[in-house]
Amino acid sequence: VISVVADPDVLAHVAPSFLEKFAETREPTYPVGILRSTLAKAARLGRRPPLLRGWADVSSIDDEYLRRFGQPKPVEFPPPPLPGTELVVPITTSDALVEEGRTMRHCIGSFASRVARGQVYVYQLLAPERATVAIALREGRWDVLDVRGHANVLASEPALRAVHSWLEVARGEEGQDDEDG
Repeated sequence: VISVVADPDVLAHVAPSFLEKFAETREPTYPVGILRSTLAKAARLGRRPPLLRGWADVSSIDDEYLRRFGQPKPVEFPPPPLPGTELVVPITTSDALVEEGRTMRHCIGSFASRVARGQVYVYQLLAPERATVAIALREGRWDVLDVRGHANVLASEPALRAVHSWLEVARGEEGQDDEDG
């Protein structure tokens, strides 16, 4: 919320109810960057700067932008930083990342440059529900950035538990609490 409120050019185009959602839920850690990008896309589309009422508005502009200007130029991704499983599958190409955004109706496709730079990596969660998992490198270790279902719906508690269990195992931390006493 602070990053959005601190940017008057972005704040002017964000509905108060959208800000409330930022405050009440785990939203992406840098929403102002996503919103700035969305407003730039709207301008390139020749639209008046919109009032963004929710993530559906962001996705709608992303979809229109892709229809008009095509898919962004593919970028090469590094190998996944953590191994996947049958239920948590790494997205290893920028084309697949854009397709994930289309399929799930959210803006994860716009994360391609961050993945290419090694700041973020994205996985598909296949069960207990379908979701998109973004992990970010923080203080030298990979941690959950966001877990979203179709149309940016927050993932369920069982899905979040599945992601955190996978992350523990993938980082080699399974059972460490038991060993430490």
